[in-house]
Amino acid sequence: MAAGLMLCLAFAATRAFRDRTADRAAQSGGLSGPERAVCERIRIHPQCPRAHLAYAQLLAQLGRDGEAKRELGEAERLEPGLPFAPRATVDELARKLGMIEQLPKRRQTEFHF
Repeated sequence: MAAGLMLCLAFAATRAFRDRTADRAAQSGGLSGPERAVCERIRIHPQCPRAHLAYAQLLAQLGRDGEAKRELGEAERLEPGLPFAPRATVDELARKLGMIEQLPKRRQTEFHF
């Protein structure tokens, strides 16, 4: 269910960035639909690392790197290693934000026989 929420948020964020109206709202200080949805999720579930990670991704796409760093750090604090998220996704975001060295090495979650 959480993975579904993450996919919905990512899809909505992608569509919003193509929408000029949402871009103007985000730049003028108004919240876009995806940002409003993620903020509401964080307000209701402030201890949800998935919501903080989704918000970090959205903020990074908006070019709000300082806020994105804070949210990625909060997601990491709440669930160290972020085992629920694809490694490539987190690494790409951390690299974009210049945080790759600040995040602990992620544990391998695959099983090898």
